Amino acid sequence: MQTDIINIGNSKGIRLSKTILQQCNITDKVHLSVQENRIVLTSIKKKEVRKNWQAALRKMREREEDTFLIESIPYENKDWQWK
Repeated sequence: MQTDIINIGNSKGIRLSKTILQQCNITDKVHLSVQENRIVLTSIKKKEVRKNWQAALRKMREREEDTFLIESIPYENKDWQWK
């Protein structure tokens, strides 16, 4: 497929059709890289942003690293109820 390079303010860009975006599962953001003189756009799935957090937090718990950085937090309000 051939497409035109267009002016976008002081930059240049291309338009991607809705069909192409749907086929590639692209919604809001992409990862852009240059590989062997080619521009590569890769879909970023929202779930991938925090993909490994659960395993990392589990490891922190095993090493007992999941503690508060501040030992105690002073508070004056006696009306607070901790559940």
